[in-house]
Amino acid sequence: MNTTRDITFDIMKGIGILLVIIGHLGYGYGLLIPIIYTFHMPLFFIVSGHFYKQKNPVDLLVRDLKLLIVPYLLVSFLSMMYGLTISIIQHEPRKFYYWLNALLYADTPSGDNGPLWFLLAMFWCRQIYNFLNVYIIKVKFCLAIIVTLLFVVVIKFMPLNYNYCCFIVGISCMFYYMIGHLINRLRTRINYFFIGLIMIIGCICVYLSLGVDMKSLSFNCIPVNVLAAISVTYLIYIISSKLKEDSTIGFRLAWLGRMSLAVFCIHTLCFRVIPFDRLILVVVPQVSNWVLHSSVLLLHIIISILFCKWAERNKILRNVFSLS
Repeated sequence: MNTTRDITFDIMKGIGILLVIIGHLGYGYGLLIPIIYTFHMPLFFIVSGHFYKQKNPVDLLVRDLKLLIVPYLLVSFLSMMYGLTISIIQHEPRKFYYWLNALLYADTPSGDNGPLWFLLAMFWCRQIYNFLNVYIIKVKFCLAIIVTLLFVVVIKFMPLNYNYCCFIVGISCMFYYMIGHLINRLRTRINYFFIGLIMIIGCICVYLSLGVDMKSLSFNCIPVNVLAAISVTYLIYIISSKLKEDSTIGFRLAWLGRMSLAVFCIHTLCFRVIPFDRLILVVVPQVSNWVLHSSVLLLHIIISILFCKWAERNKILRNVFSLS
């Protein structure tokens, strides 16, 4: 087996995590944000599914508790401490209860954990998909049918009121995870002319998919939304495969991709607790909205990079974020 790391997928994750930050903070950028939301989260599930290998469920559970749940609990706990501080300063206990519920129940009406839904959804997605693959469905074609049916049923019929700890969203995300797995298994049989045609049609579908939000299971037309997400992900794969030949941009994006979990967590913490826009307005009161939002975006990227540089040198953080 070839043990050489293909940094194409690291570059994809690097591009993806930058799009996540832009998607959260790029207000005033016109159609850019709705376009990003059509594919940026499916991209991570497709890439993760691409590397899926059947594992002992207990071993996978232990691994993902460390890889996904520990960072989730860390960022949630720090956010909760922020909520406690604010509630004490403002003498409003309800604000603390909101942050506490966000930690305990995640994405339910009693508390919103913000971007952290992704870590929980990825956890459930990986556990359930592996369990189905190991114990329930031995025929891969049948597994694809079951996962697709679950995807449609969850989107159409499951109320988000029961989305405790993002379990329901995690089930829906299995579909994109499965797509990545199937692409990896079938890559030697892929007709690239057909894929190119689908990619062109899919990119056209992006415009029709504006308004998609995986977190809230908001899909305006499932086939069109899926085609758009897969097509743009494949387009990013092509771009990334070209960028890996660039010793500057490509390798920096690959580094960012390897640090994507740490970037995601520090960005989420800053996004939830630090009002960068207010701080900037204190220093520069007269500034346009576009400049303000662009400055906040740039600050998040800079802080994320600096945090990753520190995490690489810190034994505890390196262990928490599984940095190699």
